[in-house]
Amino acid sequence: FVAVRSNPITQLQEFIQWDTLSLPSVIHDSASIQGVVSGSSTYNSNNGNFYISAFQNNQPTTLVYQVNQRNSYALNSQMNFGVGTKVDLSNGKLYTVHTTSLGARGYISVTDPISGITNLVDSLPNTISGFFSDGVVFNSNTHHLYFYYIDTGNVERFMDIDVLANPVTMNSIVLGVANGRSGNMTFEFDLNTNLLHFLSINYDLQTLKSNMYFGIINPSNGAVSYEDSISSYAGVVLSSTTF
Repeated sequence: FVAVRSNPITQLQEFIQWDTLSLPSVIHDSASIQGVVSGSSTYNSNNGNFYISAFQNNQPTTLVYQVNQRNSYALNSQMNFGVGTKVDLSNGKLYTVHTTSLGARGYISVTDPISGITNLVDSLPNTISGFFSDGVVFNSNTHHLYFYYIDTGNVERFMDIDVLANPVTMNSIVLGVANGRSGNMTFEFDLNTNLLHFLSINYDLQTLKSNMYFGIINPSNGAVSYEDSISSYAGVVLSSTTF
């Protein structure tokens, strides 16, 4: 695992990495930053580069932490991580979902981390009401970007975007969420099995506790298959999941 934390002793920001099989051993490297933007990180497992939006010398910057070399550097230009940014593992490019702003439509961008150049992929439909940063995922096998959103009719939907098609294709699908189990969805894609996994959180107003549901989504029709659940827990830390 790779992350950024505030050192509990020095109170300074640092990059950390650890093997789940060798806890509590943690490798930590100093990071000359004052803070990070929550949910702004993504990881390229092919080259060991961890990208994160941070504040350095009180200025926003995009840092690249090289896990294998244990050093970090800033990209040539500041990158906007938007709602969520994911890596295309086939070419190392970074795809970002941007929310609507001041009446302007949301859009998809692609950044080349080597040159730092960002280009527009396409604009998003104006029927999107809300996003969830953990509900963005990328299928590097097919170059499809998926994300969860709420439309202007308050319906939970799933967007499937072929970012390399010419022109770019977008397919919006209603999610087959069971009654009483609706809630923000976190997505993770398994490149080995081509399965799209999710967890959703539903808050119970009667018990004042949350229920978490796990399962698989069929990208072609939005069918939701529930596999397991955790009930009556107090809460979770947003942007703390990985696969």
